[in-house]
Amino acid sequence: MYTVLLFIYLGGTALPFVKCFSDGNFDANQDVCQSMAVDHDGQPSQDPASNPFTVDPDYVDITVLGTVVTVSLTANSVGRPFRGFMLEARKTNDGPPEGVFSLLDSTISRLQSCNGAAGRAVTQINNQEKTVVRVSWSAPNTARYFFRATFVENMDSFWAKKDISPTTTTTPTTTTTPTTTTTPTTTTTSTTTTTPPTSTTSKTSTTTSTSSAPFTTKGSFFDKSDLSVCKPGGNCLLILLLASYLFLVEGFPFLMEHRKRRNVVVMQVSSVLSSLLSLVAFIISLILTELVAAKVLTGLAVFLSLCQVIVIFSFNGPSHELRRPLCWAFGLLAFANICLTTAAIFVGFVKCKICLWLLIVMAAYLAFDLLFYMLCLIFTFKKPGQISQRISFRSVCLVILTLGNIAFTVALTTGIFLCNYGTITT
Repeated sequence: MYTVLLFIYLGGTALPFVKCFSDGNFDANQDVCQSMAVDHDGQPSQDPASNPFTVDPDYVDITVLGTVVTVSLTANSVGRPFRGFMLEARKTNDGPPEGVFSLLDSTISRLQSCNGAAGRAVTQINNQEKTVVRVSWSAPNTARYFFRATFVENMDSFWAKKDISPTTTTTPTTTTTPTTTTTPTTTTTSTTTTTPPTSTTSKTSTTTSTSSAPFTTKGSFFDKSDLSVCKPGGNCLLILLLASYLFLVEGFPFLMEHRKRRNVVVMQVSSVLSSLLSLVAFIISLILTELVAAKVLTGLAVFLSLCQVIVIFSFNGPSHELRRPLCWAFGLLAFANICLTTAAIFVGFVKCKICLWLLIVMAAYLAFDLLFYMLCLIFTFKKPGQISQRISFRSVCLVILTLGNIAFTVALTTGIFLCNYGTITT
């Protein structure tokens, strides 16, 4: 039974890493610089006509090099802010981003390099609600430039950049005035003098000026999270799921010695604590986040946790005829619960966190548990003549497993706070 569970666990928890651009950093995906597209699990972009956010100015004519333009991204309604954005300046719809942006406040926006050129675009640095963001921009040469932005309101509502209409050229206006003078003479001959046509051309120069003011944001101090779906509750959700996972993996090895009363007590305590933590995490996911996948996974984990509690408290004496079927049931429920909780944690990290090292540490955490589960399994099934040695090695494995699980949980929890407060950003 245990060998099967370990092999299933090994395959079931090998979750793929998913690229996440929660801080607006697209250095590893330069195609976004050209497309300015939003990839939210295949969700389509909203109708451009319904876009509640504006870019000001829409375009600017640069006639003097060195001109600095202030560009504003604004929510038309204060009650409907945006969370993520990407701003660029272009000459044509399919042309590359041009010019160089500079930040007016680096706590809410960041400069994005495109094709090796720094400052070609501006993106968000967190998922706080924003009503106004302002940046400065300088042109590389004299021409007409269009400012285009992608806006993200939430996971389901986002607007792609508006298309650039073909530029219309105004033909210079020419006015011709012929003048005729007639001088009579005695020979009755008339002499006509004609003034050559005079041409007048008018040229209009457009100058755009905007006032600069600090942007406004709403939200608390959670800086490094997924742009649209993670509200501050996402961090509490992750911490609770990590604690629930800790108690799940702590109780699981004791199933191998389920005939001992103290081992059953350990499994009962760990199951109850895991159930309570997953229940609180589920409530937080419903109220404070928009992580649909995490809600589903956590809800299923709560159901399995309750089933675990019922099964483990149904254990009777060591020789009871239902002990073995209940042991199998508890093992399968615990395994499924571990897989669901692990998946929910990965979803939370991928959707909410910008720190790639958190995903790497979580993967190392899983590998560590798998290694020591196999060691515990080996020492549990040693030959009868090696019982004392088996007990000694198994006890050492359990101690190392417990200390390692606590260390990984503390490291991940600390990492969440460090990433949120901007101490670590990679």
